[in-house]
Amino acid sequence: MKKWYLVSNGNKKADGIVKKAVEKYINIHVVSVGDVTEALECQNLILVGVHSEEAPINGYRIRSYEGNYNNRIISLSGYDYVNELYAAVDFENKYLVKAENADVHTPIYYFNKLFKDEMPDFDQSFTPYIKDRALWSWGYVIYDYKGYMDNMLRLKLNMLVIWNDYIPDNANEVVAYAHECGIKVIWGYAWGWDVKCGEIDLNLINQISDKAIEDYEKVYSNIMSDGIYFQTFTEISEDNINGIIVADAAVELVNMTSNKLLEKYPDMNIQFGLHATSVNTRLDTIKKTDPRVTILWEDCGAFPFAYIPKKTDNFDDTKKFVEQIKNLRDAGFGCLFKGMTALDWSTFVHQKGRFVLGEESASALYDKLKEKEKIWKYIQAYWISNIDYVADIVKMLDPDTLVGALVEDGLFDIKMWYPVALYSELLWNPFRSTREILSETALIPSVAFAGDDTI
Repeated sequence: MKKWYLVSNGNKKADGIVKKAVEKYINIHVVSVGDVTEALECQNLILVGVHSEEAPINGYRIRSYEGNYNNRIISLSGYDYVNELYAAVDFENKYLVKAENADVHTPIYYFNKLFKDEMPDFDQSFTPYIKDRALWSWGYVIYDYKGYMDNMLRLKLNMLVIWNDYIPDNANEVVAYAHECGIKVIWGYAWGWDVKCGEIDLNLINQISDKAIEDYEKVYSNIMSDGIYFQTFTEISEDNINGIIVADAAVELVNMTSNKLLEKYPDMNIQFGLHATSVNTRLDTIKKTDPRVTILWEDCGAFPFAYIPKKTDNFDDTKKFVEQIKNLRDAGFGCLFKGMTALDWSTFVHQKGRFVLGEESASALYDKLKEKEKIWKYIQAYWISNIDYVADIVKMLDPDTLVGALVEDGLFDIKMWYPVALYSELLWNPFRSTREILSETALIPSVAFAGDDTI
């Protein structure tokens, strides 16, 4: 019987993902591509590497075919480093899942014997529909940043916005690990905004701008970063604060501050988290926002913008509003979805000072799990029943849209929850039937359904 070899091109992260998937079934030998001899070519091979000539642009290709020596070759080809990771991830999520699932009940009882029975042919290329696929969270409720990012990688999400009162002491380590997982980190902080944003004095725009720039220079310019995200004073239901129009003041602040920053840092990625509730009748003003700034819209109406995933009333109005804002500017546009786990604002306390982000052990999280399971079970039910609403919004968006989802304080660090996986699958390809998306997502090996209280 021929042995299986993993032929490495040097991407240790991708190799580890593939090796772990295979060794659920058999032992596999790992060799570097330079050590492949004529004798080894006769064995069963899994080839992992960047092969831009084989993979689609900004995508990856998975092939399983019969070799020239009555052997099996599985080729995992990425267009670049990140897509090589994705090929490794979907080797298990897309190929092995289909190869293992039997089409008949007997005599093999649901599952084929992978790597022992004949492995099936396969040839499929993948590219994402939405290019920038993000999650958003306060930093202090990311309890295990490596676990959080590992789960992002398994779902092929590539951006994380982390909001903090204080930058974590291990910020550079966090960003370095994110890059290893193919994830960009955007640091979030306030531009003249706090929990009581309605109490701000909008006559002090110059001072607010100076403080935002000072904060960037003192803190964020000195750490690893792929961009900054900010919020202003738009998170209210009224369109004015003490008689001053919120949209007017916000655009003045954003343009003043971003222009100064971009003069010094012309390649800076700046994201403006904008709450629609106070500016939805002032779009002509918002249109004047500096085109170099990406607007990430939230609170735009019904689910998937609503915190509660069963809130689908007035969904047609939400679609009409999204159509308006996506065509508002010839510039960066994004949407932040909600309807998953969020902070408990009834118990929220601001951070007191510097902290280390996401280095708690899994054992320290057991006490939180029961509470989070109950929340996720509720969320899970409505993501399943209301998935068409999310799909309809995603299909409206252009591929260059930045799409994020609020996933915080839900122990995503240790469980890859089904609703988050559905969100990711919709961003990769929303044009499948929702039945197909639901079933394919459920079959992803690491996906967790609420109600299973194991870690």
